Amino acid sequence: MATNFERVTPESVGIPSEVLLKYLDSLGELQTEMHGLMLMRRGKVCAEGWWAPYGRDVKHGSNSLAKTYTGTAIGLAVTEGLLSLDDRLVDIFPEYASLVTDEKMRRVRVRDMLSMSAGFAEEEFGPTDSIDRYMARPLAYEPGEKFFYHNGTASALGAIVQKKTGMSMEEYLAQKLFGKIGIETGNFEWLKEAGTGLDAAAGGILSTTEQNLRLMKLYADGGIAYGEQLLSKEFAKEAVQPHHIVTSQDTGYLEGADISYNWMMWGSVAYNAYFGRGALGQIAMVMPDYDLILSLHQNSTRKGDLDAVEQFWKIVVPHIQNAPIEGSGEAACILKDRLSQLKLQDAALSERPVFERTINGRTFICEEGFDLENETFNMMTKAPKGETIKEFRFMFDDNTAALLCPTSAGEQRIMIGLEGASRYNIFKFGSGYAQETLACGRWTGKQTFEVFIRWLGFSKCKVYRFDFGTSELKVFGFLGDKRMDEPLYQKIFQ
Repeated sequence: MATNFERVTPESVGIPSEVLLKYLDSLGELQTEMHGLMLMRRGKVCAEGWWAPYGRDVKHGSNSLAKTYTGTAIGLAVTEGLLSLDDRLVDIFPEYASLVTDEKMRRVRVRDMLSMSAGFAEEEFGPTDSIDRYMARPLAYEPGEKFFYHNGTASALGAIVQKKTGMSMEEYLAQKLFGKIGIETGNFEWLKEAGTGLDAAAGGILSTTEQNLRLMKLYADGGIAYGEQLLSKEFAKEAVQPHHIVTSQDTGYLEGADISYNWMMWGSVAYNAYFGRGALGQIAMVMPDYDLILSLHQNSTRKGDLDAVEQFWKIVVPHIQNAPIEGSGEAACILKDRLSQLKLQDAALSERPVFERTINGRTFICEEGFDLENETFNMMTKAPKGETIKEFRFMFDDNTAALLCPTSAGEQRIMIGLEGASRYNIFKFGSGYAQETLACGRWTGKQTFEVFIRWLGFSKCKVYRFDFGTSELKVFGFLGDKRMDEPLYQKIFQ
């Protein structure tokens, strides 16, 4: 039966608190925004913290870390005897065998898909990405020959789970795994793919930092949880082995020479580590040589999603000892106190210009439109972007502003805190999915107003800058308040 983890000081498991304090300092210098951190050694949690408004129990978009959950569902089905790693896709779905146009597709096995080597060389990531479309596509390579990171393959694995178990992946994992490793099903969510209605196997989970750590602990323990062999020893061992060394040509962005792909998870050959990994810095990493697991939730840049891990390797790992250490009791107290008070900064208080009265209540028409969508949600569900905002107005009062936007679903009202504290909202743009948000704003010039919108359940914060002029309005959008020099888009309206 799953239990709570024991909490101990870092020194008791051979890690100096001073080093972890240095690591926390280093995170503030990276192109990332930290949301959650947990560090476990020898089965005991020795450091944990969340940057408010994120917290221990706040489920957080983990993006492609979902693939490791998907791979685990496959492993459970294999362990149960419902599936074989050498089963061919055409035999699992004989009803679609006639759609196959490439003979190589007839040789694709489950094990080829787990290692992202089904044979594809380009991604087709659309809202109607179903198993029949997947099987009808041509392949560039023989199955198992070459790695290519392919979201459609993860979706196909999810379809296999549903076909073989008669349940969605979330239902299957809830029945066979979650309670046994300590994941609360009521605080875990698997979004559905637009078009197919299946669980978004490629990147659609909302999970907590600890849930991701618990999943990777299952692999660290050889598939055993609390004395029960949930994954076969063979699957648990093979899943964490490097199957392909990854290059930038394989992923579309730079990877280190020692990065590998295993089975629905990544690895580092140099550090003998393996990890679930999601876009924008969602990491749950096992380092067997140190009996250590690190779980992170972040809002990072695409190319900087491993920076926090690399800093850990650089700053912390060289100081890990095999035995408990004396350390400084004062440092341990400082670390514990600091971890308990982590907080993201809202927009700072700003002077409110007289110009605010000029635009208060005034309607602005934007013929081309700009979007207020959460692109992370669209990415996770393969959903197309919803409607754009073509008309809006601000209503200012003493402590808040309201951004009002007419949409096909009625007028949307976004409350914006002006006194340095965010206001809570629920967005239902486009998809209709209720997304919790926090919004705050500030004046950064006499005619420039910035709105910070944070999607609480997702690794996303966007900044909108409204530059008001006598004859035109410029609207800028940015990803993250630390990267104001990288506009997502710019629109000029007369």
